[in-house]
Amino acid sequence: MNDHVLDACHEYIDSPALPRYAIVVSGRWGSGKSHFLKTIQGQLLSQSRKVLYISLNGLAAASQIDDALFAQLHPILSNPRLKLAAKVATSFVKATTSIDLIGASDAETKLNFSIPGARLQEWFENADDSVLIFDDFERCRIHATELLGYINYFVEQTGQKVLIGCSEEEIRPDERVAYDLVKEKV
Repeated sequence: MNDHVLDACHEYIDSPALPRYAIVVSGRWGSGKSHFLKTIQGQLLSQSRKVLYISLNGLAAASQIDDALFAQLHPILSNPRLKLAAKVATSFVKATTSIDLIGASDAETKLNFSIPGARLQEWFENADDSVLIFDDFERCRIHATELLGYINYFVEQTGQKVLIGCSEEEIRPDERVAYDLVKEKV
């Protein structure tokens, strides 16, 4: 394994300061990037750190990435059968909890309750204790610059430490120039 790359990743992850950038672990297909990133994930998990590892392979929308993150955060809740039951229960509660405060039946005098959805932001409240790993960047069907913008949200807005696994030479030629310009921002 490349110890100097591993050391650089751990220095980045362990830094108390929020660096406001991500690290791209780049190499050819089959060079061991995924194995390397999963090794880091295992090391961090053994230290009781919070780590989410997402393979972007084949994903075509940001909502699919959100779903993959949610599935890791809430494995029981992401079970397809429980998702349906939760939607039915939420609809039932929303439909049955409109309370008319004074009997006038107008919207201004009703109190409505709803069940808040589970939000990813809760996981990111303590960004210095958690790491996001996005692997297979070049295999994602989302345009490379759009995907970098999605990842940049976590870096800049939540202060998240992010590792990206990518075979940069495999990024589609029509996206490569834009990718090279935008990646320096992230």
